[in-house]
Amino acid sequence: MRYKLSLIIFFAALLLQGCDMVRGGLGLPTSEQLAQMKVQMDKHQKDLATRDSLAAVQQAQIQKLTDSLNKLENPLSVSTLDKKFYLIVGTFKEESNIVHMVEFAKKKGFAPVRIPLKKGVTMVAIDGYNTLQAAIAKVAEIKGTEICPYDVWVYSVSQRLHIE
Repeated sequence: MRYKLSLIIFFAALLLQGCDMVRGGLGLPTSEQLAQMKVQMDKHQKDLATRDSLAAVQQAQIQKLTDSLNKLENPLSVSTLDKKFYLIVGTFKEESNIVHMVEFAKKKGFAPVRIPLKKGVTMVAIDGYNTLQAAIAKVAEIKGTEICPYDVWVYSVSQRLHIE
């Protein structure tokens, strides 16, 4: 009788846990492992959705920045350097500084010119001249005014430091 009772308990236990026991014996994942895998897969899908969402936001920000840069007023494209000499009042790496100087020069009545250099900086000139004498005369005229920094200088296009 004891033997029959043990057999009944064994089969009852097998019936209650049979699936996981059989799966484990066959090398297949158990229900607990399947549940863990489902949690990991859900987390991975959320991560992918978040990454896609961030990528979309970043793309929108890049487009907005590109649009803003395209709207910036560039008083002169490099291919239109039609003068031989330019009176340089600043050389900047940061776009915000370039824009600030261009706006300042406009307020003072000049027609500023942006001249990008090959080294990744941009010069801001307040005007261009066909002769060196005219450029030097302008330096003497504006010396001591608000638009004229102590290190104002004349750039000759023949130096070819700018991007062509």
